[in-house]
Amino acid sequence: MAGKFFRCYAKVSYKKLALVEEHFANLKQNGSGSKHKVISRQDKELKNKVLALEQQTHDFGKDLEKYNAAQKILASLPQSVNQEIRKLSALESDFSNLKTEFNSVQEKLKAGAQNPGLLKARPVIEDGIRAAQIFTNLKQAALLFQEAAVILKNSNDPQNTVAEQKLIQISKELSQAYMPDVNQINSQFDKLVTKVESLAFLGDKSKSKDLPKPKMREDKSGKSGINELAASIWSDVRSLVKISKDQSDYTAVTSNEARAALRAVLRLKLEQTRLMAQTANQQGFDKNLKLARQFTEKAFDNASQEVVDFLNMLDQVAGIKVVAQNVGSQLETAREILK
Repeated sequence: MAGKFFRCYAKVSYKKLALVEEHFANLKQNGSGSKHKVISRQDKELKNKVLALEQQTHDFGKDLEKYNAAQKILASLPQSVNQEIRKLSALESDFSNLKTEFNSVQEKLKAGAQNPGLLKARPVIEDGIRAAQIFTNLKQAALLFQEAAVILKNSNDPQNTVAEQKLIQISKELSQAYMPDVNQINSQFDKLVTKVESLAFLGDKSKSKDLPKPKMREDKSGKSGINELAASIWSDVRSLVKISKDQSDYTAVTSNEARAALRAVLRLKLEQTRLMAQTANQQGFDKNLKLARQFTEKAFDNASQEVVDFLNMLDQVAGIKVVAQNVGSQLETAREILK
């Protein structure tokens, strides 16, 4: 680009010079007189301008030669040297950014010199923002903001009164804000995943012990009572009757491979539900938990105690709120205090 500029400038200069020479030639053909003297003065001024233009054009020509020579030198340098030159340019840019940041720190230090209380409370407030925003630990953040408020109070500086009151309010709101207990949620899902292996399928033999047969009292004559015999028969008949939901979809599953596959599917549904909890997706959490319950009711024996206990555990997990309360406005207020 620079080479093109120099060439264009030189062309324009030479054109101007040609016009001036043509003007001098016309002047020689004119006669003498006062008018000629006036023109002569103008010619001298124009001649000086031409000389200056020639010098300028000459200087630009030299600069163009230097530029071309520099381009040749750069082209002859190894690629590694060119890379080093680019690195130096990048370092120069980084240095400029560091200088800007340094100036910003200097301004903050000047402000801190005028307000030492806020300067002392600043790192505590920044830790509180990080605790709430990055580590999602609202209780820890509330304690840090409370500590910063105490620092401002002890500074005995009237200009910190408003900031102190804001920090106290932020601490109070964060301590009351809802935050799901991730460790507790993971513990509950660990228990559910472990319990999947003990769930009974339809057709499995009952693990409960056989109920003892009722004893029949003998009367004084040594004969059994007719009423007691009828009650015993009725009790045996009732023990054969079971009321359960329609589970016809999985009643034919008897092979070990099929049962292992059903357990794996249930574990996968539980892990998907856990993932929804960890990503604070309440809608996805509720939906996947409902699907896991429906699958359990169809694939396993609802009459077994293990399945009943498992479904009860799912009901307990269903009441969990996995979305934390939005505390963006409180954190924005804390950032405004630092400005």
